[in-house]
Amino acid sequence: MKISVVNDKGATVYSETVERKEVDPQFLQKLQDEATKLYDKYSKLSVGGSGEQTMSLEDMLNEAAATYNIDINFLKAVAKLESDFDPNCVSSAGAVGIMQMLPSTAAGLGVEDVYDPYQNIMAGAKYLRQMLDTFNGDYELAYAGYNAGPNAVKRAGGIPNNGETPKAVALVMKYFNQGVDVPDRTYTINTGSSREISSESAAARAEAARELSEKLKEFPNHTSYSFFVEELQKKSNTTTDTAYENLLSQANLVIKDMLGNS
Repeated sequence: MKISVVNDKGATVYSETVERKEVDPQFLQKLQDEATKLYDKYSKLSVGGSGEQTMSLEDMLNEAAATYNIDINFLKAVAKLESDFDPNCVSSAGAVGIMQMLPSTAAGLGVEDVYDPYQNIMAGAKYLRQMLDTFNGDYELAYAGYNAGPNAVKRAGGIPNNGETPKAVALVMKYFNQGVDVPDRTYTINTGSSREISSESAAARAEAARELSEKLKEFPNHTSYSFFVEELQKKSNTTTDTAYENLLSQANLVIKDMLGNS
């Protein structure tokens, strides 16, 4: 059996052929459970890596406002009223995310994941731009169109008197004029998709890496090491999570060290 060790760039830095030893199936199952547990732990942590940039929620809104030439305070006001900046918000009508986009509307704007904060904000801003163009830059009518649909505004010849829309327009304009605070949240952005970074994620990654190193030192033979890494590699093939790839790299380095001392 050949064991190969790769660095964090994917290059093989060490390889050795060792004799596969019989291992208790119960131990292998325990090892697999540990691998799955570590994967689940790391899959919840996001870090900036190759091809990724880090953006705050404020950054996302600023980018969307600049991209679609919308007053940033108006975009913030709409996000505040629609969801209070909650990316997991779902309305009774099925509108989703920070900008409360209907999945059908979002799909028509090129959104792949309507729950994704970055995609949701960009799509919401794009739709607001369409409403502003439709209603000659009038912010009140543009938001009325966003809330009730542009055809409802056209039929009413102004803000539809449907009970909900006038109140929503008034509140959006209040937020627009007074300004709103945006929650302090940070995300990684990779090819248009975003994941939130918790403030504790760096410390959590370091602790998980330490736990992994200690766990590897407990394993009694090469077969155990190779099985563990095989499980990691199977999992890493199904995810682009940089934190998990870093974990695999650290596991490989520990294995190299253990083989060198055996």
